[in-house]
Amino acid sequence: MSDKNIPTWLKESSYEKLFLQGEAAQILSRPGIEAELLHVLTMHGVEPKLRVLAHELLIEAGQPLHPSLAEVYCQTLPDGFLHNWWGMPGQYLERLGRTMVAFGQAAIPCLTSLLDNQQPLHYIGSEEPTLSRAMHYRVCDLAAYLIATITGIPYKDAQQPEMRDKFIAELQRRAGP
Repeated sequence: MSDKNIPTWLKESSYEKLFLQGEAAQILSRPGIEAELLHVLTMHGVEPKLRVLAHELLIEAGQPLHPSLAEVYCQTLPDGFLHNWWGMPGQYLERLGRTMVAFGQAAIPCLTSLLDNQQPLHYIGSEEPTLSRAMHYRVCDLAAYLIATITGIPYKDAQQPEMRDKFIAELQRRAGP
C-alpha cells in the first residue's frame, strides 16, 4: 500500500492532539471514519506510530481490541511516544499501557524482547521526569511492569536499577528461550 492511502490528518496528528486536545472526537464524527481507520491497521509498511494512533481511535469509538497489534505497540514503546502515555513503572498505567495490558498474553512475547532495552524513559511534566531520572527508569523497566501487570506477578520496584534487573532476569527466565 502506498503512503498516499494514509489519511493526511492522521500523518499530521499526534497523541497529544488526538487525546489531550480533543481532536479524537472531531475525527470520529466523520462519516466512514471507522472503515478508514481499520484500513490503516491492515496496511503493511505503515509507520507503527500511525497504526497505534488508528487503533486507539478505534478503541475510542468503541471498537474491540486487535491483540494482533501487540508487536506494533512494542515497536513504539522505546521512543514512538512520550512514556507519559504508557505509564510509570510500578506506579500507574496510562492509555497505551492499559491497551497493552488488555492485549493480555498476546503482548508477552514482544514485551519480553524489550527486557534488554536499557534506553531511558522520557516524560514531560513536573513530577514524572524527576521521578524517572531519580529511579533511572529504562524501557526494560516499563516492559517488565507491563508483563507483571498482565501476568499478575507483583512488580518489584527499587531505587537501584540493579535490584530491578534481578526481577527482570526472573521474568526472562520464566519466559524461556
